[in-house]
Amino acid sequence: MASWFAKGLARGFLGKISYILVIVGGIVMVIAAIAGFIGMGVMAPSALGSFFGGFVIQMILGAVAFYFARRVHELLWAVVLSIVGFIGISMGNLGGVLVALGGIASLIAIFLKRV
Repeated sequence: MASWFAKGLARGFLGKISYILVIVGGIVMVIAAIAGFIGMGVMAPSALGSFFGGFVIQMILGAVAFYFARRVHELLWAVVLSIVGFIGISMGNLGGVLVALGGIASLIAIFLKRV
């Protein structure tokens, strides 16, 4: 019985943490992109970001992360948000790290639920 309680607690806690990480990461990505547009360099320089117009892509990725954060508890969207986070990391933004961590935490919670 104690292991069942611990698994339920871990799933609920990881689910909430993953949601919060993805929300905050999406907001950070959008704010960093807006700050980059107005000339305040917040992002670390990266080849991928400068090649593809990093500010526009960061804003799109942040909006996707923010919009789909409420679905982070579903397997498909946890994988998609993890990929969005890893793309954000490659573009040199802290928001990408938060989104990727939220997606990974959600994947762990999903697989704990299946055990």
